[in-house]
Amino acid sequence: MRTTTVIILLLSIGIMSKGHLQEKADMDTSSLIDKSYIDLGAGFSRATSLAIKEQYVAAFIEKARKEKDTLYILGGFQLYTLAYKGEKAIQYADSIIHYTKEKPDSQYPAVAYLVKGIEYDKQGNFKKALDNFIMGNTYASRFFNVEVAYKCNYKIGVLKDRLGEYEEAISIHKHNAVFAEKHKKKIGKQSMILSTFGLAFSYKNLKKLDSAYYYNDLGLQSAREIKNEELVQHFLLNEGIINYWDRQYTVAREKISETLKYFEKENKQSDIGEAYYYLGKIQDQIGNKEQAIVYYKKVDTIFQKTKDLIPESREAYNYLTSYYRNQGDQEQQLVYLEKLIALDKALNSNQIYLSKKIIEKFDIPKMIAEKEELITKLESDKINLNYIVGALFLLFVLILGYFYQRQRMLKKKFNQILKEDTKEVEVIVPPSDKVTLEVPQEIAEHILKCLEEFEQKKGFLDKNITLSSLSKLFKTNSSYLSKTINFYRDKNFPTYLNDLRIEYALEKLKEDPSFRKYTIKAIAGEVGFKSAETFSKFFLKKNGMYPSYFIKQLSKMESS
Repeated sequence: MRTTTVIILLLSIGIMSKGHLQEKADMDTSSLIDKSYIDLGAGFSRATSLAIKEQYVAAFIEKARKEKDTLYILGGFQLYTLAYKGEKAIQYADSIIHYTKEKPDSQYPAVAYLVKGIEYDKQGNFKKALDNFIMGNTYASRFFNVEVAYKCNYKIGVLKDRLGEYEEAISIHKHNAVFAEKHKKKIGKQSMILSTFGLAFSYKNLKKLDSAYYYNDLGLQSAREIKNEELVQHFLLNEGIINYWDRQYTVAREKISETLKYFEKENKQSDIGEAYYYLGKIQDQIGNKEQAIVYYKKVDTIFQKTKDLIPESREAYNYLTSYYRNQGDQEQQLVYLEKLIALDKALNSNQIYLSKKIIEKFDIPKMIAEKEELITKLESDKINLNYIVGALFLLFVLILGYFYQRQRMLKKKFNQILKEDTKEVEVIVPPSDKVTLEVPQEIAEHILKCLEEFEQKKGFLDKNITLSSLSKLFKTNSSYLSKTINFYRDKNFPTYLNDLRIEYALEKLKEDPSFRKYTIKAIAGEVGFKSAETFSKFFLKKNGMYPSYFIKQLSKMESS
């Protein structure tokens, strides 16, 4: 009940009336302590300067400490995450996590992980952002904090979309839409609209335009109903982009240009960059390449300012490089080629792997070769010998560094695998504590016992085992078995089966030197796979390396 009170207080901070307190720059913290938590929260909300916000939070925390109220102390830390940005916000979120991860509740540390994820996302550190959104969702789901679970899931969907995993993004946004409808009183209409936007955005990226139009119209109508102008403008920009892919270039240009005025006024740099990019594409499609170049250079200016790793930045640089190559302007070609290489390096440092299509078309070795060729062509008239030697040496060092880092990463993963024991599958909670599993409690418990016996007896080594055959063995039906595995193991049946086989193969290879002498095909057959290719694929996916590399490293270690 007290946790709920604190949550209500923190949620209400953004909507407090402006009639209670006056903001004063010379306030003494001690003079604020006698005020109620609600009044302190209201003062924090209305404060326009960081210094005043800090005074209100300091008073909030000092009051809580005097009253020895841990929950309100944590609430004060959460206010600090709202007051600060970047590393300071992350620092206070870490403090909340430190104090609550051993005794989590419906609010903490889920909210702190959400805050960290948002801050890392702003920094372009998508790997850390994703890790924190997943942790936030885990705690929020466990303790039924539907608001935080919804927001974390939405952010995960956005990151999936950003990585080009559009189908997965759509799956997440659809699940979130159903979840939001089920809990709409807690989540609220404004947050619910986010899932609709996510679906419209991902369907647009997949070029499924009928679905994109449908969800965009739905979201635009809802945004107008709640009179949220920022959401309205995002839907209008997305609609203009859908029009572009639908080859309605005149309509697209008008809509995008109109939304650009709003985003420039609000200084929304990422949205401005996206608008410039599509205005450039429209100009290119109607044959106005010179004007397209103007817009693509504006995208470059936005990226140099924000370093926001959006896909549009990459495509703009590629277009500029190709344009100046065709114009014979080698200096400008080199400028944008180097920016393209630098951007890809930034993407890879965040572990964002380019799609197959991009890799095939613009793989890094080809770009480096093109860069070398340009430097050679410019040698006679603009670059002296020392510059060439220095540039080539730097390139050589970068290539060596790349291969060194790659080997180091593989070695690190190998050592981690050696230290780890095969993990048993964890059952999070008994069926009676959950209401979302569509399997009767006694049947779910029976299936879980059968799964334990199946894992202990290594039934997964049978190549011919299927969902149907295993359900018959457990004396249940395929649907119940599949749902139980999905719910308690958090994976589908094929993944569950293959994970068990890979874990078994790892332990067998670690413990049995003679097993390492088998061919990959023979090992695959021994652990339940029908082909060496399938075994290698799942081994790589789970461990980040091929089985041949793992075996080679084990043999090296044994002989040294």
